[in-house]
Amino acid sequence: MQKAIEKIVDEAVEKFNLPREVIIAVFESPYKCARQKISEAIEDEPDTFVNVRFKKLGLLYADHAKIKAINYARHNRTNKNNEES
Repeated sequence: MQKAIEKIVDEAVEKFNLPREVIIAVFESPYKCARQKISEAIEDEPDTFVNVRFKKLGLLYADHAKIKAINYARHNRTNKNNEES
């Protein structure tokens, strides 16, 4: 984890008096959710593409190239896992 993020997490732990794991989960969960929704898109069907807007951060825009890259990475990860088994 980057030092700047660690500092933010440490400040949140002190401020909210919650375990570090809970604070990290809260910070990471919106991005995991966005990744999941974007990765559900079907490459050749633009109607399935989902854009995700984060308040005060911006828009994660899903386009054909990004969906293709996600599918390519998923395919390579699956093949690598199958080869190791």
